[in-house]
Amino acid sequence: MPRGGGQGPGSVCVALLVILLAGAAPVVANPVPPSLLLLHVQPEDPQHCAPLDVHHCEDLTQVTHASGDLEFIVYLQRGDPDPTPIAQADFTLRWGSGWVPLELESCTDAEYSYELFGNELILHFEWPDCPVFPPFQPICKLAVAVQEGGCLEVSGNPSVDWGCVPNIWREYPMVGKAQAAVDCDYACFFDCDGGEPCEPHLAPAELEIQLPQGGNTQEVLQSVIAPYHNGCDLEVDATEPWIALEVIQTSPTRHEIHVSVDAAGMAPGEYDAWIRATSQARDCCPVHLTVTPGAQSLPEDEALPADETTRTTWGRVKDLYRAGTAR
Repeated sequence: MPRGGGQGPGSVCVALLVILLAGAAPVVANPVPPSLLLLHVQPEDPQHCAPLDVHHCEDLTQVTHASGDLEFIVYLQRGDPDPTPIAQADFTLRWGSGWVPLELESCTDAEYSYELFGNELILHFEWPDCPVFPPFQPICKLAVAVQEGGCLEVSGNPSVDWGCVPNIWREYPMVGKAQAAVDCDYACFFDCDGGEPCEPHLAPAELEIQLPQGGNTQEVLQSVIAPYHNGCDLEVDATEPWIALEVIQTSPTRHEIHVSVDAAGMAPGEYDAWIRATSQARDCCPVHLTVTPGAQSLPEDEALPADETTRTTWGRVKDLYRAGTAR
């Protein structure tokens, strides 16, 4: 038996446990990733509401050079890995000017309504029987006449109600974008990792170059990537063989692009090309080259306009001198 005022081994262990628990960090469960409302763009397909080979974000086509009548499909990617019933969803589709909405089709058995205001389509979907969707579910598709480059995006503070009455909880998902009739540069899409895509910016915005036949020159472009994070690599290429590029990285976010233009073997005329800087997004610098006739392309005896000095030979000058002195 311990003497008065002393502590036995049991009490010492309890005291140590209390100290350890007091200094321990609180246990926090891993947060559930957010749900996503994403967009896929494709040519018209009257047979299927959604393509059969799209099962997650990486399968989506979010950027296309195509124009004309296209379809934009809205997908819901569930964040919670556990199967959860869905009650309703509200979101808006917004597009650039010059696009014309043609037809809306639901990809589920939802009860839905919509309102069209200019270039915005406000959508409401309800599922009274509270179905459980797969992790990646097409919700609807919108057919659009696309005649010029632009972007369609999910907007309007979208929300999804999960569960069934009375046990419903509301989530505000992350949203996607898609771009069509792309000329060269693009930045309107959703990074499947959830961050902002690495977007390069070129300066100057375009190059105007004039060279004589056989001539060459060099220009310098500056490229800045924003926002920068791990994985923001840069690839640079040109669309025509008369442009050669050398890329010098000056910092994690900045590059110098030395542009060599060579008019060797090119006929006089106008030529166009793109210089493309691609990270996750892409920026492009158009190059317009004017090749002018070289001096060697003019015949020696070609007649010049009346207001210019007439060309002659040294022998002709001496003959004229002799004729003048003989008078």
